[in-house]
Amino acid sequence: MGKKIVITKENFWNYLPKVREVADKYGYEVVYEPEPLKVAPHLPDAEIVMGLGRKILDGTTEELKWVAAQSAGVDWYFRSPYRPKHEVLLTNMAGAFGSGVAENTIMILLEVLRRQPEYQQFVKDRIFRYDLYTRSIEDSRITIAGTGDLGTSVAKRLRAFCPESITGVNVRGTNPENAYDKIIKQESIDEVLPETDILILCLPGVAATKGYIDARRLALMPENAVIVNSGRGNAIVQADLIDALTNGVISGAALDVFENEPLKPDDPIYDCPNLVMTPHSGGSILADVTIKNTCRMFCENLENYFNGRPLNNLVDQQKGY
Repeated sequence: MGKKIVITKENFWNYLPKVREVADKYGYEVVYEPEPLKVAPHLPDAEIVMGLGRKILDGTTEELKWVAAQSAGVDWYFRSPYRPKHEVLLTNMAGAFGSGVAENTIMILLEVLRRQPEYQQFVKDRIFRYDLYTRSIEDSRITIAGTGDLGTSVAKRLRAFCPESITGVNVRGTNPENAYDKIIKQESIDEVLPETDILILCLPGVAATKGYIDARRLALMPENAVIVNSGRGNAIVQADLIDALTNGVISGAALDVFENEPLKPDDPIYDCPNLVMTPHSGGSILADVTIKNTCRMFCENLENYFNGRPLNNLVDQQKGY
């Protein structure tokens, strides 16, 4: 029993040889099953499981010692009815998604500022029109709530657009990689919202961040403000955001994540004005750079595990991240 590593990550074929090279050194078998519904027969004697989703834990036993989530957020793990009853190690892949999320964040932010939904509609209608008022990141006052890998990856790339300032918001009061002009504590965000032109959320999906941006905080922002959410959908009260955009409380928004996913076809967010949406694809687990990073990080942690060293990205299961 044991000595088995089960991997369920999609599109991982090209990276399996690297994982097997590490596992073989320590006498472990690697089982790859990219379809979660077919993984159950391999789980009873799995010591390590790398994957995503509540069902991947269905059938694990006390042989399980380590769950390597292939996501940065692990809220799905704590919601799983199949969560192990015994103590296991839990790691995430924070650090694998920064590039993808940052690129998507800047893309959808620029689409809002440059009014691309309207311009693209002109193009579809074969109307050659270019007279809409647009805005720039340059000279903007940017606030980024959540300064982990995602937020800091965004901040470093936004610097090239010459904003007036980039303020980071976190619980620790530290300035990761000195990427921010100023850092404020998470509970003090009300102080900077009135002077925020662009608010970017890269927050984890934990109890403390649920409903972080609501009607009251939206009302604190300037009318020309834009909000982007690239972290977790429950950080924004979605109904309050719809009201704010509909009534001109703020000027625009861009969302990659939503309060309830997947969105139903009749969700009112689809009809919301001045909104750009991507379907939680910003930090895609299937992006080439993400898969490469995931493999590298998992192999590094396998070496740590086999040699009795602390694991990287170990989740504090009391805090949820």
